[in-house]
Amino acid sequence: MPLPKNAGDFLDSAFCSIKRNGVIHFYEFVEKKQGFQQAIGLIEKKAKESGKETEMLNSRIIREISASRMQVVIDFKVK
Repeated sequence: MPLPKNAGDFLDSAFCSIKRNGVIHFYEFVEKKQGFQQAIGLIEKKAKESGKETEMLNSRIIREISASRMQVVIDFKVK
């Protein structure tokens, strides 16, 4: 899911179409103060709404986009 600006809008579709044990590579813009928790919180919320369980595999900062925001990537498995 390479488009970070609106990738969260498509998590519902991703959860509906992914096979068991599939991995999603999710990019997101987040506030630096909240860090990865902002993106992980969104993933967990959408997973719960879709009736799916997730396992976080990897997370890293891609780049800073302003003094207060950054782009991150979260890799997670859908169980």
